[in-house]
Amino acid sequence: MCEDVCNDCNPNRTHAQILMHCVASVHCGAFACVHVGEWVHGFCDTLQLLKKALPDEASYKLGDLHRSQLGATFEAHNAASDVAALDDLIRHVPVDIEGSAITLESAISVLDDKGKCAERRSTFDKIVQDKALSSRTAAKAAARDLSCRHLKKAHGRPGGIAGLFQEPAAHGCRVTKNTAAVSQYFAQHSAYTCYVLRAPHSC
Repeated sequence: MCEDVCNDCNPNRTHAQILMHCVASVHCGAFACVHVGEWVHGFCDTLQLLKKALPDEASYKLGDLHRSQLGATFEAHNAASDVAALDDLIRHVPVDIEGSAITLESAISVLDDKGKCAERRSTFDKIVQDKALSSRTAAKAAARDLSCRHLKKAHGRPGGIAGLFQEPAAHGCRVTKNTAAVSQYFAQHSAYTCYVLRAPHSC
């Protein structure tokens, strides 16, 4: 069993977001690489490993897996109990922790990218609230490195927002073919300013 990998069951939906803010609050590089790196060399999402190792389980909740595999219950949603239960489970079920772990640097990079994406998404809040752009399209634009400021600049250039949104990409176009509403919005709100209206959470 690898002792220096941080294992988490379903970190992408829960604890990864907490980790992102904790690491950011102590300036990621200096803290993570010098202090955390002394005792954690990688991160592993055990949920995916357990699904692969136990394909016939009816539920992959930690409590349900612990009960079906070990015949025991524990105090769920208690940090210490959750950690102990997960440790018992991954010691009992044959899973490749070391082979599936990602490095500390890679984990921090992924979380940092999510934070930047959330910041870009938040710049679209006002235009989404005004129903000139759908929330889904705003999320797609943010995921493709665009912020509301990019749209505002593109509006006054040849090709406009349509050219920016429809740039060739592997999936067909960068964001969407439907750009009429947002172009009309900027035409009617020439003094519109893009603001970051909330703290980023996830993308």
